[in-house]
Amino acid sequence: MASSCPLPFPARRLLTLAALLAQAACGPPGDDDDSTPEPDPAPVQVFLMAGQSNMEGYGPLTDAGTGDWPLSGSLQALIDSGTEAESILELRDDAWVHFASSGAVQAPGFLQPGFGTSPQFLGPELGLGERLGERSEAPIVMFKSAVGGTTLGADWRPPSAVAQSGGDVGPLYTQMLSDFDSFLEGSLQDSFPEALEERGYELAAFVWLQGWNDQFEDGFVEEYEDNLVALVGDVREAVEQPGLLAVIVEGPTLDEALRSARLAAIERLEAEQPGASLLVTTEDLVEEEVEGNFHFHFNAGNYLEVGRRIADALP
Repeated sequence: MASSCPLPFPARRLLTLAALLAQAACGPPGDDDDSTPEPDPAPVQVFLMAGQSNMEGYGPLTDAGTGDWPLSGSLQALIDSGTEAESILELRDDAWVHFASSGAVQAPGFLQPGFGTSPQFLGPELGLGERLGERSEAPIVMFKSAVGGTTLGADWRPPSAVAQSGGDVGPLYTQMLSDFDSFLEGSLQDSFPEALEERGYELAAFVWLQGWNDQFEDGFVEEYEDNLVALVGDVREAVEQPGLLAVIVEGPTLDEALRSARLAAIERLEAEQPGASLLVTTEDLVEEEVEGNFHFHFNAGNYLEVGRRIADALP
């Protein structure tokens, strides 16, 4: 009678989660000696991803969503031109996305295009999940908490910044951590694949992609360096992981002072904990000035590249 244990896929492909669990229990195909048990599968790697509209994701899936921005481009156009393989459309069972937002977004599920600001758009999660899925044996979870048009100076203001300079703790900061805690601890069976839960999880990184609207509020650019350092520290304290990797993604911000503040924050974070903070540069993705330059909005290729750069920057 044929064995009930699953056969492995080729080495370059990640096994489905069900197959991984079953194979771990059964041992290698054809091996009836259970004296040397297979090691437990690697824990799920969880990424806490936060920010404003660039983190939400405005990469259109089809030309109908490109709008009238001169540098726009859809995912379907990239596939039609041969720039992207059609496999980018396939659902991945090694990456899970949960997008916590007040807007109408796709329900939590395995990664595929459509986890942007609406199911008609993609965000950086697609390139990140694709790249990590191809290189890692551990499944990943991307928990996104993002709201467009928001500031670090007010909406995401962390407690340490309040203690230092006054103001109120930002409601989005509070909501992000509340939602994340509920996701990990309170309702895994409802929102998290059971097979993933059984593997256990590790927090892999805090990914921050924000820094546009602060340039339009008095004093927020001057505070941005201190606020960003405080944000990273407070998130680490909240998740009880003082060495949690912080990945700061740079958007092509028009305001040079804001860009400089972000860079200065990275330098301070690195000085405090060498190797625990990374900067992912993206300003080269939009090199020409056009009216209404909203970073890389409405360009699916740029969003894919941002996600892939995040993955490539990870140790």
